[in-house]
Amino acid sequence: MLESLLRLPPAERIQLIEEAWESLAASPESVPVPDWHRELLDERLADPTEIGTRTWEEVKAGVRRSAP
Repeated sequence: MLESLLRLPPAERIQLIEEAWESLAASPESVPVPDWHRELLDERLADPTEIGTRTWEEVKAGVRRSAP
């Protein structure tokens, strides 16, 4: 099966990947989450110093600073 998929043109393979991803996203409760993902999330949520987000302005400023 994989061999026949790999023979498809890149555009068709990308389309199949998009469709597969959409089917998973439609029922996220059916996607297994490994225990180590849950443990890492618990650790991060328990750390009050963890910075979870940046504002859009902070992101843009960082990009501008790193641009040549």
